[in-house]
Amino acid sequence: MTVCFSLPDYTDTSAEWLSLYESPEVQDIPKEVARLWKQLRPLYLQLHAYVRRKLYLKYGGSVVDPRKGIPAHLLGSMWGQIWDNLLNISQPFPDTPSPNVTEALKQQVIILILRATSCVSSSNFE
Repeated sequence: MTVCFSLPDYTDTSAEWLSLYESPEVQDIPKEVARLWKQLRPLYLQLHAYVRRKLYLKYGGSVVDPRKGIPAHLLGSMWGQIWDNLLNISQPFPDTPSPNVTEALKQQVIILILRATSCVSSSNFE
């Protein structure tokens, strides 16, 4: 048996993609993205400036202009989206050990399991 179905009519590919994220809370996704970007942009600019300054201090003004963007070839990928290799020069407090969150996560998992068990027990599931 062959099952056929038709997709809703979309004006373009972006409309189809955005339909995957539709929710009652968000009616206009591009508007919501713009709102969120407006909130996030100051942090992004500060982080960008911080990393650019660290790169400037390491490579000098002939490689990194402190008033312009970060040269993509310093970021470790052709498109500049991976910044992992910058951690060694941009970590704010390099001599401070990272916090170990393993125990806290274990406690949260235990609490979650206990709550789930209690919920199942109180629902008379067997």
